[in-house]
Amino acid sequence: SSSDDCTITSVTGPHINKYSNADVKFFNTYDNGFTCFPKNLEKFFKNLENLHFGYEGITMLTRSDLQPFGGKLKKFWSYSNPIEVIPADLFEDTRNLEFISLSGNNIKHVSSGAFQNLGKLTSLLMDPNPCNSGDATNRGEVLKLISRIERNCNDDKAIKKYMSQLSTTTEVPTTTKRAIIT
Repeated sequence: SSSDDCTITSVTGPHINKYSNADVKFFNTYDNGFTCFPKNLEKFFKNLENLHFGYEGITMLTRSDLQPFGGKLKKFWSYSNPIEVIPADLFEDTRNLEFISLSGNNIKHVSSGAFQNLGKLTSLLMDPNPCNSGDATNRGEVLKLISRIERNCNDDKAIKKYMSQLSTTTEVPTTTKRAIIT
């Protein structure tokens, strides 16, 4: 449940056997209508290593979205969301990421250094995106893809729009989102 589109206030559903929320390592949401990254997820699932957001309405990501998962986060998917910008500090606190999929988004700008401190990153999926399409599935390919991304993904209009959204506070209508835990 959510008090708004962004803040998780409760989770419900049965777990398999005697597992609990502490045993959950993978969170997957698909077409549930999230318009922003859900806050407080880490309070319910303290040991998440993998996050997947597919076909949601998430329009932007910030460092504070991933920060609560820190060094535990190994895999991150944002698939087919209308995200246009990847900020330089997005992955600053999640340096153990091994896999990132930003496939099917609307990425037009990736700030320089966004992937800089991800020494364990061995898979980076970006196909398709407006500024650069391509997938890399080993460390050498990842480094080449990052270099191409830094050359091709620098849309000034997209970053200005992103910065404007960051500085604007808007009221979000109250809604309830449901996810089934198995």
